[in-house]
Amino acid sequence: MNNFVVLAGAPKYELKNGQLQFTEQGTAYVLAGYKYQIDPQNNYQIFSSPVKVVVK
Repeated sequence: MNNFVVLAGAPKYELKNGQLQFTEQGTAYVLAGYKYQIDPQNNYQIFSSPVKVVVK
């Protein structure tokens, strides 16, 4: 499963079907993530460093 974490203070956004779309102008910091389910009781998640996104 792929996911995103948008840090506080970002412009408004929508997350649909794995796609992140900003609906206002501004600057956001986003972490891209990946989650893998190893078995019913174990999983792991990894995230990128924050990426600066400037929405014009």
